[in-house]
Order: sequence, then structure tokens, then C-alpha cells
Amino acid sequence: EQWYYLRFWEPRETVNLFSLIRHEREDVAGLLHPRDQVPIRAIYAPIGGSLFKISSRTDCDVEKAPFILTAEKRAGLGRQQQDRFAHEFGEKLFGIAPHHFQRLGLANADPVVEMIETVAKNCRDKGFVHRNEIAKIATMSAFFGTCFLQDARVQPLAESCLYQSK
Repeated sequence: EQWYYLRFWEPRETVNLFSLIRHEREDVAGLLHPRDQVPIRAIYAPIGGSLFKISSRTDCDVEKAPFILTAEKRAGLGRQQQDRFAHEFGEKLFGIAPHHFQRLGLANADPVVEMIETVAKNCRDKGFVHRNEIAKIATMSAFFGTCFLQDARVQPLAESCLYQSK
């Protein structure tokens, strides 16, 4: 058995966690109504201009087993973080160079977000997993094309930007 640190009290992580387990009665009961402890009636999570309330009635039918953050749940949380990163960074990148993207015929950030998701998947296959690495590659892909790493003309630039964080 291995224990993991989960910052469940941070608003965004709380919402991510409960959106992941919302259909799992045992998990919700284990987290909000731990055995032999006072139940948590509600968790409030302010994110941006929204306030999320997470609550559950005490479910007598469900055995209150301890909540365990399994590898599957950690992977689900990781995917949610990657999706959020792609969306937020795509919006930011589109906002930084709107004229560049307009020349490419893009009216909004949606295609940029899709490009970042594709680049992130390809980066993971090559061993780049950190957000700063993916952000650098995605930015270069936005300006040089998604296959820029194969272009000999940009090799010095790619190497200087990609490997300085190592």
C-alpha cells in the first residue's frame, strides 16, 4: 500500500476530484463521511467567479471505507489537469499573437487548444512531460508548424529552447 499526498482542499483540485468520483457512491461516502469521524457536510470551492458546493447526504446503505486515491484516479486527475492546461495555454497563446492566428484563418482559440493537445500527446511519446517543455514546443509549433522539429533550419533554436531547462 502506498500513500499519496492530495491537496483536496484547493478549490480546483476539489472540483476535479469530485467530478472524477461523483458516480462512485463508496468513494464519495469515504471522503465526505469517513468511518468513526464527523461527516463533512459540504465543501465550498471558489474558482474564478464561480462558487461550487459539494455535498452529499449521509448514505446509510454504503459502507464507509477509507477513500483511496488509486493509480486510476490519479491518472484521471492528471488528464483533467492536462486538459485544463491545454485550454488555458491555448487561450493565452491565441491572445498573445491574434494577428498571426487570424492570418492562418483562425477566428478563435479552439484550433490552438486542439493543436496543444496533439503536441502534448506527441511530446509525451518523446519523453517531454513537464508543462514548460510542452508550452515551449507548442509555441514553436504554432509559429513554425507542428513538424518543426524535423526542419533542419530550426534545429539550433529548438535545441537551445528545449534543453535549457534540463
